[in-house]
Formats: sequence, C-alpha cells, structure tokens
Amino acid sequence: MLQLRRASLSWGRFALVVVVVSLPFAALMLILRETGDPTALLALAFGWIWMLVYAVHRWRALRKRFGGDGEAMRAEIKQNPLDYMATSLRDSVRWVVAAAAVMMVFAVVMGLRGR
Repeated sequence: MLQLRRASLSWGRFALVVVVVSLPFAALMLILRETGDPTALLALAFGWIWMLVYAVHRWRALRKRFGGDGEAMRAEIKQNPLDYMATSLRDSVRWVVAAAAVMMVFAVVMGLRGR
C-alpha cells in the first residue's frame, strides 16, 4: 500500500519546491542571456520573481490559516480543492493590477531606454 508522507507547511519544504520549479526558469534565462535579448530576459525574470512573490504570499496565508498543520490543510483540500489554488477575488484583482502596473512601468522604462 502506498503510504503518504506527513503533510508539511514548513518553509524548508516550500524552499525545496521553489528550487525545483525554478530550474526551468533558470535554464530559459541562461539561453536568453546567450542570445543577447535583454528585454526578453528581463520580462522572464520579472515573471519568475512575480510568481515567487505570489507563492510566498499564498504559502504564508495558508500557514497562517492552518497554523502550520499540514494534515488539517490536506483534509480541507480534499473537500474543496479549488478553494486553495487561488486566493480571494479581491486579492487576485490586487495582484493582477499590481502586475499590470509594474509591467507598464517596465515597458515605459525599456521604451525610453531604447531612445
């Protein structure tokens, strides 16, 4: 019988997942660095960093909600998995607006830099 490991909301487990997820981004960034396209490299770096910041925000919120108890989180996720994939609509709108604003500033800076 397959035995599941005890669910954990530790920062160490989070860091391990971040490293594994970041490997493809790092490989792409190395490839883009060799092609000499700084705009694509910066855009990918921004997306990667934004994803990491959002993941830290969600992980912190889950740790706060469940008090670090991974088993309680696992039990609730089994009941309603979609509730934990995203945050509230208000938080989602904030993240999208903030990302769009930062990307607009980035586009303007890159545009002015090209002149």
